[in-house]
Amino acid sequence: MKTSLCSRTKSLQLAEEDLAELGNGKKPTEKVSDAAIENNTNILLVLLMAVTLGLLIWIYSRQRKKK
Repeated sequence: MKTSLCSRTKSLQLAEEDLAELGNGKKPTEKVSDAAIENNTNILLVLLMAVTLGLLIWIYSRQRKKK
């Protein structure tokens, strides 16, 4: 789990409203490894790189046709 400035991060003493909204919570039902999350990130990165490369090739080929 990650937090940032946009995720209402505050000290425990000031988080009463948030804690009341969250309630007691539940224990996790399954373990998710960090490797699975990292693998998804790697897949997205490779996909983004492939799309970028395809776009660059398309732009290059259009420029060559104009000449």
